Amino acid sequence: MDVRPLLVLGLIGVFLTGCGYQMADGGLLRGISVNIDTPEVDVEVLRALQAMLPVEDPDDGASPQAALTVHEEVYQKWPIAAAAFDDRMQFEVKLEWIFSVKDWQGDFLIDRERVAVVGYFERENQALLTAHEGELVLQRQLRAEALAQLRFRLEAAMDKVKSRDP
Repeated sequence: MDVRPLLVLGLIGVFLTGCGYQMADGGLLRGISVNIDTPEVDVEVLRALQAMLPVEDPDDGASPQAALTVHEEVYQKWPIAAAAFDDRMQFEVKLEWIFSVKDWQGDFLIDRERVAVVGYFERENQALLTAHEGELVLQRQLRAEALAQLRFRLEAAMDKVKSRDP
């Protein structure tokens, strides 16, 4: 068994923590409920958002402190290049989530904001089935990037709320 990759990951972790990089405080996002506003948004988005947010203890009895609502998911694809005889095509893909966040009083913390990520993939027209699988993998990667951006915005909004509350 080769342990070199583990050592490299360990060293990267040590260097990142040594320079002040820290994982975000999961406590900031505690108590946020997730809603999907339209049936066009894939259920995978809801699952990813629920997995990102810390789970509240049901015995706690505390009501949610904020509500995240995803209003729309837009997935667009454009061809940007084609090889001779159309054997191969390259596409630019854009994934957007339109979302808002309200506090427990119904006031907007984030009012209909957009998270957008862009990716690229290449399709060989002779292997359309595997090209579709490759596009699905890219879509999952774009969703993960959008999730990271959304988490960053949520943490900033919730930090602002916590800092103004006495």
